[in-house]
Amino acid sequence: MVPQGWFASNYRSVISSMANPFLVLGGIAVGIVTAGIGVLAVPGWIGAAQDSAAVNDLSVIRAAESAAVLHLGEYTDDDHLLASGELGVKVQASAGTDLVGLSADADRSWCAVTRSKTGVYFAASQAVTSHASNSDPSTAMSAAGCTSADADAVLAAGFGAFVEESRNLALNPLGGAWKPTSQAGIGFDTTRWGAYGAYSLQGEWVRFTRTTANNSSYGFHLSGNPESAGTVSAQMMAVVPGETYTLSLDARLSAGGSGDSQLRVRYANELNQWVATPPSAIAISGISDETRTYTLTFIPPAGATRIAAYFVSSAVPAGGYIEATHLFLSRGATPARYFDETTPVDYMHRFAWTGPRNLSESVMLIRSKG
Repeated sequence: MVPQGWFASNYRSVISSMANPFLVLGGIAVGIVTAGIGVLAVPGWIGAAQDSAAVNDLSVIRAAESAAVLHLGEYTDDDHLLASGELGVKVQASAGTDLVGLSADADRSWCAVTRSKTGVYFAASQAVTSHASNSDPSTAMSAAGCTSADADAVLAAGFGAFVEESRNLALNPLGGAWKPTSQAGIGFDTTRWGAYGAYSLQGEWVRFTRTTANNSSYGFHLSGNPESAGTVSAQMMAVVPGETYTLSLDARLSAGGSGDSQLRVRYANELNQWVATPPSAIAISGISDETRTYTLTFIPPAGATRIAAYFVSSAVPAGGYIEATHLFLSRGATPARYFDETTPVDYMHRFAWTGPRNLSESVMLIRSKG
């Protein structure tokens, strides 16, 4: 039985706090649930109120942008002007709501994103009259009709500009195009074993098909070699003596072969001469039709400023082939997580080439406030 006077006193407390939806929930919802069954069970209700506050803030921004067009002739993302109330509408975030960002492009467009305390992002723009929501702000902005330029500006405001997280020094990690012999750097090229077979591109794989039986090994040249006619040091991969590097790739063989596959690195100097004893790693014996990862960590010694690199195999049968992909060269003893332009990314990351596609180093970027 409800105590005498309980409803009247709680009603007065609700009326006095109608401006705050959280207090309304506390006065009515919590009181009733507790009085009825003795259990506090309102997280969903509170979450709905928090989301409503985030949506309401977007409605205020929409009204302010309409006022801006009326008074200024264009949309605005001037924080001070919007917060001052000079436009007749004062933009102020509700308690527990974050304004991730607001971007305006003269009289053409605007886009805003708020984040509820529940973690849900809400977006709105001039393009559509309704808002959109998602756990990913970029998805919410797309659904709300934000332009790509406004969306980028909002994300930069909320999560920072992109900075480099990881770099792949290899030029064509998925093949896609053969690295020219004259170009410095690490990449798949066709210069080493062309007399013994044929090179081809197979989707995301590079392939060498063996056509003769008169050589001990076959595979892919990855960086210039002083022993190759016409090679100069400038065509080889530049390295820093004493710095640690990790080179890796995935490879597979056609059936019928036997022997080993190796990822090799040799050191050279600016005079196009070999330096010190070349390291070589037999990562794993060649096993037919199974993709294996080969990894080689190396530290160039004093005097070594260039490297030659190869992936070779004695396990390629006559008429058979060897394929490779996912070429990755990073600085450091611990291999960086492999990535390429096909790697799925969220709003906090972006893939970029540093130059021409498939012929330059690539980077994975991350927003600086992540």
